[in-house]
Amino acid sequence: MEQSVHDILNEKTSLWNASIDLMELRQTEQKLMEHSDKESLEAFQQMLLRRFLPCPLALLFSQGILIELTKRFLTRDLETDQEVFRLFLKTFGHEKSD
Repeated sequence: MEQSVHDILNEKTSLWNASIDLMELRQTEQKLMEHSDKESLEAFQQMLLRRFLPCPLALLFSQGILIELTKRFLTRDLETDQEVFRLFLKTFGHEKSD
């Protein structure tokens, strides 16, 4: 389970990093910091968070993890052609074997 969460986090981080130019983002942030005071910048960041993230970050993170784990459980195993969730149940003795 921990490995699955770790893999999902790495995959999402890679996708995010590939879609955003981090150098340009850092340069823009640096310019903003040079031209405004710390309080104004923090207020701006809070405004952006409220606008684009209408829910707490922990809730957003847990929802993303839940969706990814559900997708993984519903995929089929290549060797047995069974859903991963069924194999998981069989492994831990919650379902009778065929």
